[in-house]
Formats: sequence, structure tokens, C-alpha cells
Amino acid sequence: EKRQVKTYSNWRPRTCTVVLFGVLFSAGAAYLLASCVIVPMLRPGAGLAFAGACGPEDCMCGFEAGWDAAKSALCCRSKGMGCPLDGSLVPPPSIGTLVSAIQGCATRCQLKGIPADCSARVVYASNNRFKFDPNKCQSAYDLVLAQCSFCSVCPLSSIGCGGAV
Repeated sequence: EKRQVKTYSNWRPRTCTVVLFGVLFSAGAAYLLASCVIVPMLRPGAGLAFAGACGPEDCMCGFEAGWDAAKSALCCRSKGMGCPLDGSLVPPPSIGTLVSAIQGCATRCQLKGIPADCSARVVYASNNRFKFDPNKCQSAYDLVLAQCSFCSVCPLSSIGCGGAV
């Protein structure tokens, strides 16, 4: 009994196979680009690695990576962020100072000598200053953002303020 062995000497993939692998490769490359480069740049407070990517007055951009002296002074005076520990620069009394790492609703703001996290400030203002306001949570949130702009990392929906939409 003879066995016959088939060999494929001039084998070529079909066009549809080449196209399919090309599409899969392109999709994989796009996914890696988006997940490793683009998405990290869009995170609030993320320090961008590209020079000039942050606006000169955007104090949330580049904060974690660090700023130069001019931007530190500007952000301390206008947003209460990046102030030196020695007290050589301080924001105006109506602006709170960042006294913790940026950590969502647990970010701490010190205003008039009282440190409190962002969510506690909103709840306190809604229960006291805006007690009779039908939109007390939104009004309290707006007040806290005016005082401590870095509390923008804490969305109102995450605070648990009674009556929040």
C-alpha cells in the first residue's frame, strides 16, 4: 500500500485572510494607543507629559506631576492649590486651600482654618446655609466649588446629599 503525501509548494493566503489580519492588527494597535496614551491624558488632574498641553491657568492639569514656580504661585493665589507649606504664599480668605491629595470626594479643603472633605462641606452647606432652598444640594455644591475649585473631582451625584439629582 502506497501512501501519498500532499505538499503545498506555492501556497498563498487568500485576500480575505490578509484583510482580516490587517483589520485585527489595526484594531489592536488603536486599542493600545487609546488605552495607554489618550485615556490617561483625559483623566481629571492627570499630569500630562507633553509640554504646553496644560493651559497656563488650568490648575487641575499637571498638578500631580508638579508645576514650575510661576504656575505654583498662580494656582496658590487663585485656586488654593500648590501653596508652599511655609505659608509664604496664601490664597485670599474666600478661597480654600488644598490640604490633602486629590482623592475624589475625600479631597480635603481648608477654609477659614477649618479642614473638611469636599462631600462634608456640601452636606453641611445644604443642611445649614441652604436649608430652605428647594435646590439646596446644587446650591451648596456651587458654593463649595466657588470656595474650593479642586472639589470638582467630587461629582454631586457621589456625595449623597438629600435631594441631589
